[in-house]
Amino acid sequence: MKLISAFCFIFCSVHVFAQQFTHKAVLDKVNQNGYYQIHLPNKIRAFAEPDLKDLRIFDEQKKQVPYKVKHTDYKVDETTFEDYNFTQIKNDYIINKGSRTASNYLVLKVKNTAIIKYYTLSGSNNQKDWFALTDTCSFAINSNSNINVYWPIYFPVNDYQFIKLSVNNTISAPINIETIGYYKNQSIINELDKIEEYYQSIPELEGKKTTIKLTIPNKQQIDEIRFKVNGPTYYNRNVTIYKNVMLKQKRNLILQKEVICQLTLNSNNSLNFPVNMYENELFIDIENNDNTPLQLDSIQLFQKPIYLLAELNANQNYAIYCGDKNLNAPIYDIESLHELNNKPLKEVRVQTIQNLINPTKAIIKTKAFYEQTWFMWACIGVGVLALALFSVSLLREVK
Repeated sequence: MKLISAFCFIFCSVHVFAQQFTHKAVLDKVNQNGYYQIHLPNKIRAFAEPDLKDLRIFDEQKKQVPYKVKHTDYKVDETTFEDYNFTQIKNDYIINKGSRTASNYLVLKVKNTAIIKYYTLSGSNNQKDWFALTDTCSFAINSNSNINVYWPIYFPVNDYQFIKLSVNNTISAPINIETIGYYKNQSIINELDKIEEYYQSIPELEGKKTTIKLTIPNKQQIDEIRFKVNGPTYYNRNVTIYKNVMLKQKRNLILQKEVICQLTLNSNNSLNFPVNMYENELFIDIENNDNTPLQLDSIQLFQKPIYLLAELNANQNYAIYCGDKNLNAPIYDIESLHELNNKPLKEVRVQTIQNLINPTKAIIKTKAFYEQTWFMWACIGVGVLALALFSVSLLREVK
């Protein structure tokens, strides 16, 4: 009976491990022992939970390898940041730009927070008559490495001397905005990871507006959106990025637009815009007014890189597993090694990504013995044999 129990345990263990995760990423081997940073590509992030709580690294003995997550943020040269004078009246921040110079963004210096805030922007030249600049927009900062965060807010280009930022604080407590300003020079940013798999619809022209739909197979974090425009030579178009949400009104469900952000495409300015979205479907409206539509070459989506810091041994096989939504975030001692964040570490890349639910879709170079078809059938055979022996044993005891 002990032998039978052992067989059953092995069979169940193999089966449970295979069913826990949906995807597996095999890592390149390292040539010496030590700490490494593992680049986490968006092709594996797309199948993981947003907070990465389901990520696990296993060695070839199926032992967990402790790791810590390293997020990267926009690098900002603080010497180029200039403050605007502003006054706060309850939930309104009135910014004095000092002159009627054209601008299309503000930068908020905010104490880090994970709260989503909704806001509107309006402009004025006398602080009496205010004119709308944006519909209700939202932002969610939630930096993983900075206490103070410089967060840009984009709006249609204008030359108002005063800008009013009205923040909705009825749902949650206020955020701590320390100052509001702008960059004298372009900020320095990290190299970003391009999201490769998404679908861009053919632009649809309706009246004086062009609409484009972006569809991503899985929800992903989007940290920057880049437009590439081929013509005309000069253009200045207001853009609204939104998503469709289902709202319940009485007994009916109504499809409604929810504005994520608004910006301006101007041929004299950068067409790269920092954003903070976690979506799998976006709509982009470009206001043409009486102009011909823009000749759009492409719209590209990017993410800030994420790394896993872990101690790896030479010539060992390692793999990252993800997709089990029932897992809680792991707690490892390595989290307290804060010096690893600033230490230059050699980088390890993902070699292949395998779909454990639909193996035919997997990109596989080599298979370990426990992934071979014969091993699976062997386990099933052992399980059936163990069940038969157990049944025979019960029948003998009854007799």
